[in-house]
Amino acid sequence: MDNNTSWIKTHAKMLWLFAFVVLLGIVPLILIIMKGKNAPVTTTNNNTRRYLAPPTPTPTPLPLNAGYSFEPKTEFGKTQFALTDTVSVIIVGDSSQKNVTGFDIVLAYDPTVVSFVSVQSVDAHFKVIAIPGPKKIVFTAVRNLGSAASPLLGDRPLLKVAFKPLRKGSVVFAVVKKDGSDVTEIVDGTSKVEATKVSAKTVEIL
Repeated sequence: MDNNTSWIKTHAKMLWLFAFVVLLGIVPLILIIMKGKNAPVTTTNNNTRRYLAPPTPTPTPLPLNAGYSFEPKTEFGKTQFALTDTVSVIIVGDSSQKNVTGFDIVLAYDPTVVSFVSVQSVDAHFKVIAIPGPKKIVFTAVRNLGSAASPLLGDRPLLKVAFKPLRKGSVVFAVVKKDGSDVTEIVDGTSKVEATKVSAKTVEIL
């Protein structure tokens, strides 16, 4: 009796182990079959069913004007000026390798601390005019006739703007994206594209 009981227990354990191994092999197969049933299906001319791979997501393209930037800097990196000095602000630009035929720059500042004197184009291929306004100046530059359009690369110096100090204090020269109807933008061929990056420079009048 004891031998029969032992034999039954031993074979029962083997049967359970065998069933467990079979189950481990069947479950992944069932999952694969179910996944295939849920996949997109197309039918060929001979009515053969064929599963299609899921579509590859399309990456979002960068905007065409990614990286268009203007930044004011001071000549020789100076941040302090005496009342008798001329404050020279150099505006640099980067068109992210896009060809440029012109640009508009809106430069804001405090007219109670400094007054605008003059502007000159650092790049000989551009002509520039200044349109002063309350607390800002709009600079419009166009490509000279006969000069081929070219990209502005690596913080290329564009304008040199001279200011005369009026009193002691801090003044912020800020290129702004938009002020009313005035927009800082680059003319890329025949289209105008707003700058995506602008910045400011603070100086002290001592």
